[in-house]
Order: sequence, then structure tokens, then C-alpha cells
Amino acid sequence: MSSLVAIADLPEGSLMLGDNLFILLLSKIIFNVPQGYTISLHPTAFAGWVGLLVTAINLLPAGQLDGGHVARAVLREKHRYASFATIVALAILTFVGIGNWLLFILLIVFLIGTEHPPPLNEYVSLDTKRKILAIVALLIFILSFPPMPVSVQ
Repeated sequence: MSSLVAIADLPEGSLMLGDNLFILLLSKIIFNVPQGYTISLHPTAFAGWVGLLVTAINLLPAGQLDGGHVARAVLREKHRYASFATIVALAILTFVGIGNWLLFILLIVFLIGTEHPPPLNEYVSLDTKRKILAIVALLIFILSFPPMPVSVQ
């Protein structure tokens, strides 16, 4: 199972997985991690962490990513601003040194794109159920997004 490890005992060059809000909440509730310690994840927990990372990336509100689909449905033509804001936010995280999102910026700009085709019927507003699902998708993104996915100890 996952266990607590003193950060000082980790060998130099160890990869440290970034924390998202979901992992932070679980680590406080289950492990109550003291200062100077980290959790050494069991392989199954590591797979869960990777799944959360992939989910967070997919929920970025840009282009053809799932977050882009949600942004297009909710914001309509203004989804372009969400795509642009996503790229700017990732660039700020990269250049401030919080994370290295440059690869994802390049993927969004050059492969995925920031545009999204309009729906078949753009004149019908979203019903309450779909608006709630959009809020749920936003909450999942907020809980699963790690500002710095990986760092070296």
C-alpha cells in the first residue's frame, strides 16, 4: 500500500508527483501527512494519479479537448476567450516556474487548435441539467488539475 516517506530520505533526482486538490484532500484525510514527508504511492494509486492528470488535461477548455466542448456549449462564440485564457494561464505557470506546460501549449496551438465547430443548433440554450453537468465538469477540472505535474527532488 501507499506509505509515508521522509522527503530528506529520498535519493537525489527523485521524481515528485504534483499535488492536485483531490490528492491534497485525500492525503490530509487518510494519511494526515506531517511537514517534511510525502506519500510513496502504491502502483495502483499511481495509476489513479495518472488518470487524474489525463482527466485534467482533457478538461482544459481549449479546442477539441472535452473541456473545449463544454466551453463551446456554455460560452458559444466566446469559447475562443476561454481557449486563449487557457494558453495564457499555462504559459504563466510555465514561465513563473510552477510547472512545465510548454509541450501542452504547443500541442493545443499546433495540433488540437483553439477553434471549435458550432453545434448543429446553436440557437437553443442549454437546459438546467446540462448547465449542472458543465459545473460538475468544471469542479472535476479544479479538483484534478495539478499546477506542477512532476518535479525533481
